[in-house]
Amino acid sequence: MDYKGIVVVTAFFVPLLLVCTGILWKLTGKISPMQILTVVLVIVFGGLTVWRNDFEFIKMKPTFLYLIFGGLLGAGLLRGRSYLRLVMQDALPMKDDGWMILTRRVTIFFFVMAALNEVVRHQFSDDIWMAFKTVGLPVSLFAFFMTQMKLMNKYSTQ
Repeated sequence: MDYKGIVVVTAFFVPLLLVCTGILWKLTGKISPMQILTVVLVIVFGGLTVWRNDFEFIKMKPTFLYLIFGGLLGAGLLRGRSYLRLVMQDALPMKDDGWMILTRRVTIFFFVMAALNEVVRHQFSDDIWMAFKTVGLPVSLFAFFMTQMKLMNKYSTQ
């Protein structure tokens, strides 16, 4: 099997992230829930990327991730809990009402992004998808959270 490009980078990135996380733990004595989630997802999806060595799978990964995130957050909402708070409360101290509103909005955002990735994946070229993945998705995430600043300020506990 011929490994190249993003698959090779992924094969190096997974162990590098593990080493960096180990160094962080050694230096600080703790690892945040967000860091643990990141490590687990990178190991699972990075491992699948290397194992499958398939560009179509790589293009589907954002859809899977957004559906997983949206599904987990949605499940928490159905239970009356903000799972977003569990992973971000140290970085963003807010009142419970603020967390619930933000979690609902982020859940919807993730499902919209999953659908958008599928539209771009199916309707456009690989080059356009790659630009969407490397520029469009991060810019969308940043823009979304910038639009939530009023909410975060309103419900801030600091």
